[in-house]
Amino acid sequence: MRRQEGMTLVELMVSLSIILIVTAVATGAYLKMLKSYKTQSKISESYISDITGLDLLRYDIQMAGYGIPSTINANALYTEAVDPASGVLPTGYLPTQLNDCGPTGGPSVAPRPLAILNNGGRNNSDVLSIKSMLASINGTARKWSMVSRVAGVPKVKQWGTNDFVAGDRFIVLDRLGALFPDLSGTFTCYSFNPSGKDYYTDATDIVPGGMLDSDIYFVYGLDSSAVAHRMPFNRVDYYLDTVTNANVCAPNTYTLYRSVVSNVNGLQTATPLVDCVMDFQVAFGLDNDGDQAVDDRGWVQTTPANAKDVRTKVREVRIFILYHEGVRDSGRTPDFRFSGLLNLGDQEIAASLDNSYSWPTNNFTTLSTSALTGTPALKTFDPSVNSDYARYRWKVLQLAIKPMNLKKWEGP
Repeated sequence: MRRQEGMTLVELMVSLSIILIVTAVATGAYLKMLKSYKTQSKISESYISDITGLDLLRYDIQMAGYGIPSTINANALYTEAVDPASGVLPTGYLPTQLNDCGPTGGPSVAPRPLAILNNGGRNNSDVLSIKSMLASINGTARKWSMVSRVAGVPKVKQWGTNDFVAGDRFIVLDRLGALFPDLSGTFTCYSFNPSGKDYYTDATDIVPGGMLDSDIYFVYGLDSSAVAHRMPFNRVDYYLDTVTNANVCAPNTYTLYRSVVSNVNGLQTATPLVDCVMDFQVAFGLDNDGDQAVDDRGWVQTTPANAKDVRTKVREVRIFILYHEGVRDSGRTPDFRFSGLLNLGDQEIAASLDNSYSWPTNNFTTLSTSALTGTPALKTFDPSVNSDYARYRWKVLQLAIKPMNLKKWEGP
């Protein structure tokens, strides 16, 4: 009879040791892969969110000034944003600081298509305000038409598609961009009402008397609300405020919001765009000599004084957003450590803000003069000042945008 033999204790211990070593190696590799997947997944999520938000920001700047009055009659008073109650966004700045009218609806001043509060937001970031009909995303705001005389009667042109319908609210401008005033002392926001006056066939109520055959008036939609409107335009603000994902973002970072000012009550409806933002900076490239190009040393971080200067001088807007992608590195392995400097600006802007800076001969990455650190200031970010910041993947998003609707000034 054949004897059956088992494993000795030594053999068993050796086998178990080998299994434990293999398991430990496999577990370590799995955890590292899982960590990498989590990080890359968060980076991908951040990237998708950033692309969506920045496309909207780019579109708003390109459309700045679209359909809004370039001239306001003294009788056409209007009101804009109101400051929110405590604890309600925005909490980093006062929206009324970007109003172009007085707190009670005057004096009548043409709205600036673009305006900024330099270092007036969270963490000394900028606040950008944009005014255009398309700043409010609704179907009526995308509509426009013309009024001209047909057989002696002023009529609103029908396009066949995307025409105005009953209840749509709109304003009327002449060919110079002047807004028609109302006798009541407020601006006129008309409403299509076919049951009373069919503006498709008879527009005598929405143009002044004595309209000539050569006259053309422009009609721009606001929205379909039946409530009286505060502004003859729509407005959106971009600013940093309370972070929406505190568990992922680095300390002292914020969320970039796009906030639409209500044309009914002046309050804002905020939509988060980009998380984990440390800073948001804006610069305007100005054309002061009328050649339609940004001047040498023509960059500023302040808003031109009035609507006319914005329309005739602003030729480019540059945006710099300092943020981090993904989550904080655990620090258990030396897989990632951020090093170096990130500049919220470029050499052209630096040369404009600091006359002692020679562009393009200097090396921008080593610049430490007032162009980046003084007042007015773009900024240099050094994560080494806080060792924990080195565990995040910091980036500067840069946008160079040319507004498409700041037409040549034709008013007074």
